[in-house]
Amino acid sequence: MTFEQVDNVPPLQPGTAGAFGPGTSNFNDGTGIPMPGKNPHSLQRVLEAPTAAPFNVERLKPIHASTKTTNAAYRAALHGTVWENYQLVATQWPRVPDSPSNPGAPPNTLPGTPPPKDSTAFANVTLETFDQKSVFTSCMACHNVTKGATDFLWSLKDHAYPAKLSTPNLIMKYPAVRAFGSSLKQQ
Repeated sequence: MTFEQVDNVPPLQPGTAGAFGPGTSNFNDGTGIPMPGKNPHSLQRVLEAPTAAPFNVERLKPIHASTKTTNAAYRAALHGTVWENYQLVATQWPRVPDSPSNPGAPPNTLPGTPPPKDSTAFANVTLETFDQKSVFTSCMACHNVTKGATDFLWSLKDHAYPAKLSTPNLIMKYPAVRAFGSSLKQQ
């Protein structure tokens, strides 16, 4: 599952106000300036001062209608708590339960239909901003790369011990991650 703050990107939820003020989102200032086609900042640049210039972020695939209905019910039930400010974006699970030997690739997951048939949100817009259009960069496909040693948790693989390299480069030192990235470029 992946969750987001309700006012991260348009469309705005009723009664929310983003960082740019009323009528805006936390990561979209409402000016209509489109999101760049690819990340204008290298991962290394994110760690350097001064802070990189912001850009507008957009949701490229809508949250599924049934997920929106579920979110409305939970937000009402959680009214008055910090949790009312979050929404479920997508849920993915294996087609065959209790089968850790199956890879987390789209054919083995629900949802898992490659585009253009899969037209709903499959990515967290603030974490996977530029990967929203590809089901091949889905939750399970990425976490499958680290399934054996750390039970699908990247944080254990790359943050359990003090980093000797910068965080973005630390993740890329693993051959499985580089192979996964190369396979995405070929598709």
